[in-house]
Amino acid sequence: MDSTKISVRPLIGSSDWPLWKYKIQLILKSQPGALGVVEGTYVAPQPLPASPATSASEVEKFQKEMDAFEKANVAAMTILSNTLTDDTLGKVMRFTNARQVWLELSILFEPASETQLFDLCTRFLAWFKMKTA
Repeated sequence: MDSTKISVRPLIGSSDWPLWKYKIQLILKSQPGALGVVEGTYVAPQPLPASPATSASEVEKFQKEMDAFEKANVAAMTILSNTLTDDTLGKVMRFTNARQVWLELSILFEPASETQLFDLCTRFLAWFKMKTA
């Protein structure tokens, strides 16, 4: 799939989250490992223990796995950051892993997130307090 043929407008808010998420998942699928990083199914390899018994082949294998993970993570981070508004990017730019960014975006924009439910309850209670005062 040629990811350049999918047009994605920057994520603005909860109202465009479902369509944005769908398009981004399609683009992420086009990059090896990128969707797995975002979904948390492809994780960085565990560091090798500092031991003199660690062989050169184990170190080489670890480095190849780490390079592949980093490449997938950078691809996912690039896709995500290029499809966010500056305001939204400012909310997630503290993260260095695409999985962390994805989770934060889900918290911010998924309709059923705990943060949004808390915000809704807070607004309702403030409205209720004004009506009863």
